[in-house]
Amino acid sequence: MSGREIGAVIVIAVAVGVAAYLFGRSRSMSSARPAAASAGKRLEEYDFYPFVIDASGHVDFDPAAFSTAVLHFLDEPNGRAAREPIVVGDQNLVRDTFPSDGLDRYKELYAR
Repeated sequence: MSGREIGAVIVIAVAVGVAAYLFGRSRSMSSARPAAASAGKRLEEYDFYPFVIDASGHVDFDPAAFSTAVLHFLDEPNGRAAREPIVVGDQNLVRDTFPSDGLDRYKELYAR
């Protein structure tokens, strides 16, 4: 084979590799889209959203609503919304302030 033929083979091999990569990437992204769309409701769409606005307009953490959210997501998994109470719990020091029974349920949700 001449140098020109070897160069042509390399160009074709690279082009086929790039085309295969792009094809595989487009298939994986298109298959991920329906899963994300059907992942379920967001936390704020539930009645037990763990924040309330007080009379002066400040946003306050609602431990009762938070506990309800944790119990709900233990019984009815929703990966999209269940991640949010974990972040909310860490931000509001749930591990330091909740009684042991509520904390155990939070840790169970966290482990899932």
